[in-house]
Amino acid sequence: MDNQKGNMQHPFEELQESGGQQYQQVDIAREERYGAGDKGTRRLIAAFLSIMLVALSFLGGVIFSEVTLSEEAKLARWIYEQVSQNSYYASKSGLSEKQLREVIMTYGVQGLSVLGDDYASLLTPEQTEQFRQEITQNQSKGIGITMVPFSDNPSADWWGFGLSYGRGVAVMDVTVGSPADIAGIKRYYKLRGLKWEYEGESADITWDDNHVPGSADSRSLQQIISQDISAVPQDAEFTLLLAVPEQYGGGMRYSDGNVEEFTVKRDYFAHKHTRYYTASPDLAAAGIDLDPYTAIVQFGSFEDFNMDTQVAGEAFASAMRRMKDEGKTKLILDLRYNRGGYVAEAVVVASYLVPGEAGEEVLLGYDEYAGEKFAPFYTAPSEYAAMGFEDVVVMVNGLSASASELVLMAMQYYDTDLKILGKPTFGKGIKQDYFFQNNLTVSGYGLVMTVSKLLRPDGETSLHGTGIVPQHIHDDAIADGFTGDTAIAAAVGLLS
Repeated sequence: MDNQKGNMQHPFEELQESGGQQYQQVDIAREERYGAGDKGTRRLIAAFLSIMLVALSFLGGVIFSEVTLSEEAKLARWIYEQVSQNSYYASKSGLSEKQLREVIMTYGVQGLSVLGDDYASLLTPEQTEQFRQEITQNQSKGIGITMVPFSDNPSADWWGFGLSYGRGVAVMDVTVGSPADIAGIKRYYKLRGLKWEYEGESADITWDDNHVPGSADSRSLQQIISQDISAVPQDAEFTLLLAVPEQYGGGMRYSDGNVEEFTVKRDYFAHKHTRYYTASPDLAAAGIDLDPYTAIVQFGSFEDFNMDTQVAGEAFASAMRRMKDEGKTKLILDLRYNRGGYVAEAVVVASYLVPGEAGEEVLLGYDEYAGEKFAPFYTAPSEYAAMGFEDVVVMVNGLSASASELVLMAMQYYDTDLKILGKPTFGKGIKQDYFFQNNLTVSGYGLVMTVSKLLRPDGETSLHGTGIVPQHIHDDAIADGFTGDTAIAAAVGLLS
């Protein structure tokens, strides 16, 4: 369904029409009641009949409104009900109930973007079903890449190092074990085109780095690429044309002559959350010299499709237990490109990293919900003391976000001398939640929206919009694993 204004009948007006008939019937009953004769019996009968008529007219009006409302209007009303009860941005908008209703009933979920919620989205029945399947299997389905647009604005340095020029859309991250990873696609590769053939259909598309949204096509280049890839039949193989970068001074550059083809097909894949490294010949060959007491833990995601367990948190806990069993007391925690995930995972991870007494549930911060409601949240029972850390360095960049920042925020709050290396983090200090239709009149759609802002343990300040600035600024570099990763080498140098 297209929620754009003008592309469907105005559902708010439709609701008003159905409600108007209901109220008209009530008014007629009121006139009959007060127009009755003077005799007591007639008054009693009239009163009884009028009450019954009022009740029937009310029930009839409810049934009438459910039957006559279009599917678009029912969906818009459901969105409004969820937004009015749960949206953080709606509660902060200053709109009256009537004004909020008008915005949502007119624009649908896009009305939340008007109010400032850039993370709000509507899931189609097909997307909702895929989401439920992913939860059931604890796996994603897709090719396993995340994209990000380059920017002409030097201050919008997503990557954490300078760009020779800033146009187009590139791969920001590749999930380990995904079809893209198996095909050899790597971070920083720029998307240039798409080819596919399937059951008599085909496409051969070239993406223009210089595309600017306008009257001919209001979509951003990233939206165009996403929709073109989504249009590939689900069971079809397809080929992505990707420009491979080369190091250039302090940044990187692309050339038209260095475009490679990668063939992929959507499939289910599990997230590999944690990678654990200690001193080895391979690291030494890459210029990373670790002493016997140091471990590098790359933690890639707080995502978990099984909401009844903490898979990501348990993966991190397993790395911490291994570190303790091996007698490692120095930790390099790599949160670069970790875009976050679920708070439930963060409270487990934080129990190993945030200073606290054994078994203590340490205050991580507060959720500020709609209606000025505040709720504290805590780590799982603390394992910090048992780890016996002598030194910790945390690595971040502009794509470390959300749950990553939440954990780092608490670590820094309780340890002001914490060593942080890299580039300023993304600055996402808000939390989203899922809402699904589950009644008989409407079904199938899902809604994602921001429900709270995350505050530090002081209950007042937030990192949202500002992020966390490392004491030790260091640019990333194009790297093949550890080879060429100068930031890792710099982190090793910070250890005592």
